[in-house]
Amino acid sequence: MEAAEYLQMAALQDRHWWFEVKRRTVAAVLERHAADLGRQTGARVLEVGAGTGAMSAVMRRHGRLFATDAHLPALQLLAERRAADAGRGPGEPSTAARTAGVELQPVAADLLRLPFADRSFALVGCFDVLYHRGVPDVTDALREIARVCAPGGYLAITDSAFSMLSSSHDVATHAARRFQLPDLLRQVQGAGLETVHASYFHMLLFPAAAALRVGKRVLLGPPRTDIPARSDLTAVAPWLNTTLSTLYRLETPLAARFRLPFGVSLLVLARRPLEG
Repeated sequence: MEAAEYLQMAALQDRHWWFEVKRRTVAAVLERHAADLGRQTGARVLEVGAGTGAMSAVMRRHGRLFATDAHLPALQLLAERRAADAGRGPGEPSTAARTAGVELQPVAADLLRLPFADRSFALVGCFDVLYHRGVPDVTDALREIARVCAPGGYLAITDSAFSMLSSSHDVATHAARRFQLPDLLRQVQGAGLETVHASYFHMLLFPAAAALRVGKRVLLGPPRTDIPARSDLTAVAPWLNTTLSTLYRLETPLAARFRLPFGVSLLVLARRPLEG
C-alpha cells in the first residue's frame, strides 16, 4: 500500500462507514459462531497485517492482542494515532494509553514468518491482507497462521472479492488478487482449517461498484500500474456517512447468519481442528 494510504486510513478509520461496517460484521460473526471465545480467560489474540489498527477494537474484546505488520510506519501510526476514542467513557483511558499497555502489543513481523510459538492464539484476525502482492502464496500464508492458532482456535478473514472489480484502487493498495469464496475456502481447507462460516458482504454496494468499475475499464482500459494511483478511501459528508452506516445495519445480521451470494468483500471464519 502507498504510504499516503496509511495516513488516510489512520485519519478515517474510527468513524468512516466502510470500517464501521467491517468491524460490525466481523463482531457479529464472532458473536454468533464463536461464542466459546467469550468463556476463555487470559486468551491471547493475534492480528496479522494489522496496519493502522482499524480492527483492533473488535479483536481486543477477546483477549490480549498482538498486532503484527511488516510495514513499520503503519505500526507507528497504530501506536500514535489511536488516541481519539469516540465512545470513550469518563475516566476510561484513551486508545493510545491502552495501546501502550497490556491490551495491545505491536510487533514487527512478516506474515510468512510469525515470531510466535505453535498453538499460541485462541483467535487470529487477517483483515484485507491476503490480497496483497506481499503475499506470494495464499495457502502458505494460511498454513503459517494455522501453525500459531491453538487447536479449537479461530481464524477470521476479510478480503476483496471478484476480480471484475479490480481498479486503480487495487493499484494504490498493492493488490495482487481478489477472491471468490469457493477458491478461498479451498485454500483454507488446504491449510488444514475447517470452515465455520463464510459469506460475501458489502452486498448493497456491489451493483454500484460493479457498474462504476467495469464501466471505467471498458471506457479507459485496465488500471495502469505505471502512474500514481489513489484508493477509493476518501472522507464523505457526515449525512452520507451516517446514512450508509445505518443502511448496512440491515445487511450485517444477514451476512452473519447466511451466505450472501455476492458482495464487494468476503468474510471467512475458520477453525483449527481439535487434536487428541
